Amino acid sequence: MLARMVAAVAVAALMGGCAGYGTYTPGPDREINLQTLNHPSLEAVMAESFRWTITNLPPSVSPQAARIGEFASEPDGGPVLISLAPGMTPVQYRAVVGKAWAGAEPLTRARLAERSYRLGRIRIRGSSAWVDIHRPIEAMPGRHQCVTVQLRGGTSPWRVTGFEAWEVGVISLPAPAPIDGNEPKAEPTEEG
Repeated sequence: MLARMVAAVAVAALMGGCAGYGTYTPGPDREINLQTLNHPSLEAVMAESFRWTITNLPPSVSPQAARIGEFASEPDGGPVLISLAPGMTPVQYRAVVGKAWAGAEPLTRARLAERSYRLGRIRIRGSSAWVDIHRPIEAMPGRHQCVTVQLRGGTSPWRVTGFEAWEVGVISLPAPAPIDGNEPKAEPTEEG
């Protein structure tokens, strides 16, 4: 009986896209587990975090308003560019961007000078996740505000349960990771 219950929970977790336990922290000296980062179960976590941030805290919302929870009445117009993590496959990159926002586009090298939303740290602990989204600020060109989006899900669809908007500059802005230049590095061989 216990074995059947354990098996049922395991199957439900796999079918629901349970992301398990993991952390991704951007930075040049960080080792990235590309298999985990490119896992399909993370698509929903990243996409929902971007969707929520773009909807509620577009560039027109001031950093002060974001910190006290004053959301936009409607999202900003104009292009939405999304920068994900270095090493993500182009297929995974496009899947996340496509699910995040209708009309959103992956950041490309040709558009590096344009404002973009950027993926920061991801922490997943079973059915809880925290994702840092760095949002551009209209009143401060070239500056971003980190918003830590808290989610619940895993065996059910991921949904936002809370957030924390940080003071501008408190959490380092990750470097842009354009889709065209974002191919995973080749694994070292014994010869090289």
